[in-house]
This record gives sequence, structure tokens and C-alpha cells, in this order.
Amino acid sequence: MRNLNCRGFNLIELMIAITLSATIIATIISSFAQLYNLFLYNTKFLALNGELRLAMQVVKNDTDNAGVFGSFSFHHLSTNLYQTITGSKGGECSNVACQYETGTVGVKSFTSDSDGVISRATLMNGSEILRIQSGKQNAYALTNDDTVLCQGGNCVLKKCDDGYYLNSIRFASNGLESSATSYMLSSANRIYGLNYNRDSSARIFNPLSSGTGDFALNLAGDCDVNSVLPRIKVESYVDGEIADIFDPDIHTMELVNLVTSYYYVGTATHDSPAGLYLIRYDGKSSNPTPVLISKAISKLNISYLLDNAPTFNHVYQNDNFKRFVTCTTSDMERQTSACFNKWNNIVAVNISLTAHGQSSSAASDKFEQSVTETVSWKL
Repeated sequence: MRNLNCRGFNLIELMIAITLSATIIATIISSFAQLYNLFLYNTKFLALNGELRLAMQVVKNDTDNAGVFGSFSFHHLSTNLYQTITGSKGGECSNVACQYETGTVGVKSFTSDSDGVISRATLMNGSEILRIQSGKQNAYALTNDDTVLCQGGNCVLKKCDDGYYLNSIRFASNGLESSATSYMLSSANRIYGLNYNRDSSARIFNPLSSGTGDFALNLAGDCDVNSVLPRIKVESYVDGEIADIFDPDIHTMELVNLVTSYYYVGTATHDSPAGLYLIRYDGKSSNPTPVLISKAISKLNISYLLDNAPTFNHVYQNDNFKRFVTCTTSDMERQTSACFNKWNNIVAVNISLTAHGQSSSAASDKFEQSVTETVSWKL
């Protein structure tokens, strides 16, 4: 019988085997680590992208409603059709957010906090503030039982005795905030800013019947012929008078709350993180609390497309005239710029949001995403 001589590994062979095994294990671990880091990166990237687009949708939806109050839109009608009516007892809201800024289409941006709305933080470096003025979605429409302009009885629109001015208007309840200070009374061809002192003893809303929520809106000045306050004329509906294009279309009147919204990226404070914030004035509070939209957003920038056509129907007069021009917020604020203060010429708004995220556990391993969307209105 053959006797086979069996022997084991020597020390060198054993060390080589251990080294190769360690290399293989290290390669496998490294591969899994890279796959895991790639998985984390993609997950965080997608999450940041989703948060970025969600924040953009919030800002975009508000911007789309800018300058629209019931049936009236400043994008299609002149600000010459706007009139301010102030409460008869005085003490009306003096905050800039309580008044609609004529000369705009409901949207304006700032490179600094010129309206003084940021109180708990400071504006993030390189970011801007976007202000949007619009009507609250729940508008009050006229009741349908009797849309007749008359001087007595159960009138929807009640005239003064002289027949030239509106005394009160009847509305159906639909969710209006009746304790606010600022409202917009609109029709298809005319709009009025109503600014009242909510602490005044004069009631601007008179309930019509218990439990229905319907009310009559008492207009400033009522029927006092000596009143110095502006009143709503209805000369077109007086017998023997020539129709006036500035008279309101009484059949399309709606009443909405004036809402002024500010979007900005604020720095971190001891009790709030940095991020995109919203402050919304609806006339109920003079100092509303900022609402955090997203902690991921680090910058908000705005630019505009302006229509420089000199005529109302946007027909330019010569081929050399540059009808459309793009302007940044700083261009609109700079007096030496051709874009200076042309807020009423805006036909489109470009909204840019930037977000930062950390792709892995390393503190220095970060990435940035940006998204730009455009809101435009029909010419």
C-alpha cells in the first residue's frame, strides 16, 4: 500500500491566503458601502426634489391668483378703475398689507424687507421677498332673489334718496371673515377697496335674518350728501342719466377679503429654523405668525417679463420698439434701470427656488438643487 505524505500550509502560504481573503472581504464591504451611499444619495436627492417642488407649488398657486378679486382682474383691467373707500369712524388699518398697492398687478418683490414684515429673523443673504395681493377664495355673491336697484323694501342694492349713490348691498353668506379690516368689493368692470376700523362702533355688516348668515354691507358715507368720503356712484341706473363706464356692473358684484401674502427665506433663530416662510395678512391680525413652508429652501429669487406696449391692447407702434423685456427684482428697484417701477407692466413671473441637502453622513458632503417655474397671464 502506498503511503501518501500529507502536509499542511506553511506560514507563508497561510499569510498569503489570509491577505487574499481580507482583500476580497474589503472589496465586498467597499462595494456594499458604495451601493449604500448611492442609495442614500438618491433617496435624499429625491426627497429634497420633492420638497422643493412642493414648496414651488405653494408659491406658484398663490402667484397665479395675484391681482384677482372675484370677477375683477388687474391683469386685464386698468388700476384707474380702483377706488378706496374708508370707514367713517376713522382709525382704519394703516399697515401696508391692509391696502392694495395700485400700480401693480398684485405681485411685487423686494431685495430687502422694505415693508417691515420679518420680525423673528433676517432675510437670507441673496434671497428676495415676494409679496402677493389677492382675494380670498370664498367670495360673497349677491343673493339671487331680487337683483333690482331700488330705494326701499327688500332690495339687493339700495340707493340713496338722491338716487346717485349706493346705500347698502345685500350678500349671501359664504365664508367671509367679517371681523377683518380690509375688503375688496368688485364687479366685472370696477373695484373698490373697503378699509374699516373693526373696533369702530359703526357696523359695516347688518344681519338680514337670524340664522341665515346673510347680511347687508353698509357703505362708507351712507347717504350723507356732505360727506367728504368717496362713495359708490350708480349714475347709469338713474332715469334720464347717460351711462357712465366707471359705474359698477351691479349684477356681478362680489365681496372678498383682501389677503396680502409674503414669501421669504429667513435665517435661523433660537426658536425657529432657517427656511422658506409665509406671512399672510387677512385683516384679522396686525402681526400674524410666520408659517414654515420648508426647511430645505435656502434661496428665493424673482424675475419678470414686462410688456412695454404703449397701448391698452398691447399693439406696439414700430418695429424697433422692444415690446417684451425680462427684469430682475433689483432692476425693478433701481432708478437708473429701464425696468424701474414698472410693476403694472408684468405679464409673467419667474419664480426660482434653491434647496441644499446633505448627501451622506459627512458634514461637508452636500448638494444643491434649483427649480424655476413661470406664472403668466393671458395678454
